[in-house]
Amino acid sequence: MPCDEMSAYWAAQRIKGLSLYGAVMDGVKRSLGLNKKPNAGKAVKTLLETFRYPRLGPGMMWEAARDKIEATGSKVYMAHALKQLASDGKGGWRMTASEPDGDIVVKAKDAISSALRPSILFALIDMGPAILERTPHSVIATAHHRGERGLHDVIKAFLSSDDAARQIVMKHESDYLLICTDIGESALYAREAPDGLMAHLRAGDTPAWLEEVPLDDTPESFRVWRVKD
Repeated sequence: MPCDEMSAYWAAQRIKGLSLYGAVMDGVKRSLGLNKKPNAGKAVKTLLETFRYPRLGPGMMWEAARDKIEATGSKVYMAHALKQLASDGKGGWRMTASEPDGDIVVKAKDAISSALRPSILFALIDMGPAILERTPHSVIATAHHRGERGLHDVIKAFLSSDDAARQIVMKHESDYLLICTDIGESALYAREAPDGLMAHLRAGDTPAWLEEVPLDDTPESFRVWRVKD
């Protein structure tokens, strides 16, 4: 792939954590034979010398996982697209999936999803349009004057104390709270209110009513918390 066709996000994931000093020192160690074990102690993907990869591609891992699951007596539905995951009103879950011959409904006591269900996201104002365009989620506010109440609440929450912010976030029945520390709006809130919610989140001081959601292959500046009941 030509370099000018690579997105900045894609490139950032491959060179994350790499520095000129680190690259030079790695080259020196290799030339002196100081790298005793392949990849030993290396966290930067770019400096990996070898790695294991399925001979016929990553699909081999999914097929092996399917075989192990079916060996326990469970069923794996292939070539199905998830349409809905919802509570059945009885403490369990109901999943609707589509296939070429129509829809199927699967009921279960527990459900594990690798993606957020359509949720209400309490996010920075400047993040709102992208979330609405690219995801099925809802937001509290975008930078549009007709959403005055939402704008007011988002700004007030991030400038307020943790307890006061919780009341605002809960008032909107928000499922998750999102920030991006690279966005100027985030830095502005932290600067204007050093003891406010945004300043605490940027400093890694998470209030008890939020639970951070681990994210893979996303910029470190992008952070998500689940709002506890």
